[in-house]
Amino acid sequence: MYLLNHYTAGVILFGDRTQLISHSLPKVNFDNYEAVLSFVLVNNNHWKLLYIHANTSTVFLVDPAQSIKELDDSEHAAKRIQEHFRMRSHSITDWVDVKWKGGVMGHPLQTDGCSCGVVVVKMAKAVMESFPLIPNVNFECSKKYMKRERRELALEILEASGSV
Repeated sequence: MYLLNHYTAGVILFGDRTQLISHSLPKVNFDNYEAVLSFVLVNNNHWKLLYIHANTSTVFLVDPAQSIKELDDSEHAAKRIQEHFRMRSHSITDWVDVKWKGGVMGHPLQTDGCSCGVVVVKMAKAVMESFPLIPNVNFECSKKYMKRERRELALEILEASGSV
């Protein structure tokens, strides 16, 4: 599974062609991977999960908030992913002939306006734990639970950075 940084994922999904050229990832051979996982910051205020599952040629743009457009957003993301691989194919042909489609995976919904980051991190963990299967993500999203998860996630990040 290739872990794509959130900035490059945002450029691929929402950037213009000039931005795409400088984020073509020429040193990455995606044929060596069965999936791509990333986070995407939308409108500088909301996190979504991007999961590209090569075995099923499916792109999931997962919104932790309730959205009736999740399939449409995933289909649009699949189109942008397709364009990205075609654009970078001047000498690179990995994943260029894949016919990407959008998909929806089951997941819990955030219950407040500030836990999208925590929810997408927990969804990413579920994706990684069930890989190569596509998970039906399920965990509690109450405000109390999200508060505890946010604190635990912060401690984990600090411990990993050597700051604690």
